[in-house]
Amino acid sequence: MKSPPPADPRTELRALLRWALADKVSGRRLREAVLEVGSARALGEGGHSALRGRTPRSLGEVEEVLRQCHAAGVRPVPWFDPAYPSDLLQLREPPPVLYLRGTLPDPDRTAVAVVGSRRAGGYGRRVARELSREAARHGVVVVSGLALGIDGEAHAGALEAEGTTVAVLGGGVERARPSAHRRLYREILNRGGAVVGEWPPGTPARAFHFPRRNRILAALARLVVVIEAGARSGALSTAAHARRLGRDVAAVPGPIDQPGHRGSNELIRDGAGAILEVDDLLDLAGVVGALAAQPAREPQLTGDTAPVWRSLHEGPASVEHVAERAGLPVARVLRALTRLEVDGWVRRDRGLHTRAAGPLA
Repeated sequence: MKSPPPADPRTELRALLRWALADKVSGRRLREAVLEVGSARALGEGGHSALRGRTPRSLGEVEEVLRQCHAAGVRPVPWFDPAYPSDLLQLREPPPVLYLRGTLPDPDRTAVAVVGSRRAGGYGRRVARELSREAARHGVVVVSGLALGIDGEAHAGALEAEGTTVAVLGGGVERARPSAHRRLYREILNRGGAVVGEWPPGTPARAFHFPRRNRILAALARLVVVIEAGARSGALSTAAHARRLGRDVAAVPGPIDQPGHRGSNELIRDGAGAILEVDDLLDLAGVVGALAAQPAREPQLTGDTAPVWRSLHEGPASVEHVAERAGLPVARVLRALTRLEVDGWVRRDRGLHTRAAGPLA
């Protein structure tokens, strides 16, 4: 929940930045302190018991950061600013100040984060671009991290559809990080999108910044889609943050003998939604899909797939409930569901099976 804006926002921003820029001051403790005393200005030099042992930055250092922001066209957006995304306040450690270039989309618009490997192959890159392009055509805001690989393809796909995309950086937002995406960075801003982060201008993108960046990615999106992620991929941390925030998580399946897909495949195994076409993404994001106006398609049913498919007409169900509805042993139901899922007619999310629109044409 946002606090009411202060009577003097400029003075309050400077007071907040003195502590936000200080070493080893967590967003959680700073917010607790500010809420307790009523404002960052009220913290003064002594701070608060939650900030004991910490020293605020000088006003001169704050003025230098604000000068750099002004020179680079970066807007510092503090907690109390109406433009600050309220979803970020759900985080355990919300950024006290969000640095922004461009324009944040209307908070009522549906946003989906598309993330994955920096070293993605042709399959992952193609799917990321196609899914993002089609999602953007349906009004979805595509959020990603501007990294090489999947992130870049996600932004590019949204731009191809003349849609809106938001890039969350792991360093200062005054320029493209990585520099290889300078053109993409400019296009995001020129097309009405936004580049955001929690570090002031001039801050390099360091390795330990990215887990923190990933929590912002998750908070800004209603759904996180993971494409081509290995077992230790940073995209999995975005998925973990999303689950802690109560967001939906989905993944695009890949070959089971390819290490680069192990993390995303394991997400599906553990209950994440399987994305086999854009309508799966749109459905999980709560958006009316492209197939809504098309006549319903039906799979070719043989053996146990026929009663299992009919049982799902009643709605999502666990394996046990499907077996009960279909009057079949669980083992046979599992085989039939697997066949229907592989063919794109059934998807699984959080342990429940439901009908899907069918495989990609």
